Amino acid sequence: MKPESRIIKPRERTEESGFNMVELLVVMTMVAILAATALSAFGKSKGNRGRGQCLSNCKQLINGYRMYAQDNDDYALGAWPSPNGVPAWCSGWLGGPPDAIDLRVITNSPTYPYIQSVDAFRCPDDESAFLMRGRLYPRNRSYSVNGFMGYASPFVQANCPPYKPVIKLGEVAGPGPSSIYVLIEEHANSINDSHFLPFRNLKAYDPRWLDAPTGRHHNSAAIAFADGHVRMHRWQDSDLTPELLGPPVPNALSPLASPGPCDFEWFTDHIAPRQVSVADGAADLK
Repeated sequence: MKPESRIIKPRERTEESGFNMVELLVVMTMVAILAATALSAFGKSKGNRGRGQCLSNCKQLINGYRMYAQDNDDYALGAWPSPNGVPAWCSGWLGGPPDAIDLRVITNSPTYPYIQSVDAFRCPDDESAFLMRGRLYPRNRSYSVNGFMGYASPFVQANCPPYKPVIKLGEVAGPGPSSIYVLIEEHANSINDSHFLPFRNLKAYDPRWLDAPTGRHHNSAAIAFADGHVRMHRWQDSDLTPELLGPPVPNALSPLASPGPCDFEWFTDHIAPRQVSVADGAADLK
């Protein structure tokens, strides 16, 4: 009599058995990888959307700036009113309310009639806001004007020569208008008024920011030039991505690393025309 053969069947999974520990860890790892990939893609997509809109904002701002000059004897708008009656590009103190959240600061800009958009003055990726009466209000502006445009501040005058202020846009030469910036996206921890001057001393490398550009677009900032073109400029040896959390504090530059010499040189090459000395002029005539 042959012994009965037994067929051992694999244990069937029941609803009560669930995943074993190894399977659960594999599933959790895969979910974490997929979530991280999705968040990274979303972050990049969001940054790219803000980057494109920021460039569009800069284009509108420089167009309005140039149209004002065309209608007003070519005068360049500066950060403060000029003694000859030329108004400021934008007024107001952005270190806190009420100016920092008052949209009339924007609509009072002499360029606003050409732009007709308060949103154009603020980068969509600028998250700085102020709490007032229990409500958060976004800061109304993300961009500032080159300090060498229009009426010169004492900081600017201290660097002349070799540089010279731009009273009229037609004076932008050496280098030309495609090389001199007019408007720049300023760092959220730096912006206080509409005047932007990166360093106190432009004649020798100064590893301290006076006003700092933003790095919110993957360490890049939107910049508009005197000829009307705009572009994103990426900082080469300065990390401008950190921002202080909480309510904005103007000139709170401690989180930022010192500016590198490459970025210092970029600014000194693109900030203003150079004054021609008597010796240079004589040499040109030979």
